[in-house]
Amino acid sequence: MPVPRDEDGYPQIQHTLSEVFIIESLNETDERASRYEGRILYDVLKMAEKKPKYFYFQSKEELKYLVCLFRESRYRYLHISSHACHGSGYSATLDEIGSR
Repeated sequence: MPVPRDEDGYPQIQHTLSEVFIIESLNETDERASRYEGRILYDVLKMAEKKPKYFYFQSKEELKYLVCLFRESRYRYLHISSHACHGSGYSATLDEIGSR
């Protein structure tokens, strides 16, 4: 049976799975120090017998792709692990991402 979709073509909230989709990006300092907080969350959720998905991204283009992948995944919760940059927005390993 097909999943009902909203006007944008994505699964309606009541037809999503109560699972967590985790995307993470660190700056080079945090990468070297292995501060992968999103990966830790993934491991904790696995211990609780959940089925999280974890992805690491380094660029704005990868982030855009992962957001689309999340929408198609039918997972209900999106957790973003990233650090703010000094201006307005967030930083990925290779790019700064504006808040718009």
